Amino acid sequence: MDHVIPREWIDESRMGGFCPLTSAWSCVKPHELIPVEIIQPPMRDVGVMLDQNGFRKNGIIYTLERIRRADPIEPIRLWASPIDTFDYQVRDGFHRYYIAKTFGYTHIPADIEHWS
Repeated sequence: MDHVIPREWIDESRMGGFCPLTSAWSCVKPHELIPVEIIQPPMRDVGVMLDQNGFRKNGIIYTLERIRRADPIEPIRLWASPIDTFDYQVRDGFHRYYIAKTFGYTHIPADIEHWS
């Protein structure tokens, strides 16, 4: 499955041409800033029924509109578990991860959970 945010959703949220001025979106909850490149890209199971490309349209639009308005966004939840070349896996935050990748954020606010 190709995890690309549909262009029409980006346009609908008025985010076409957006370039971030910061390394990560605004987040007021306690978090760590984690570089995007050390997070394993999450994948959806083929059988998961969503709107398009593994995304829920309303979730993408809601988050993009918050970024456009510079509203704080929740940190994603990561597992600290070195796998191959990645230090973290996404536990909760599939949409936010791909938004960060799509719009060129270098870091993601994250709440880290350690495997025991």
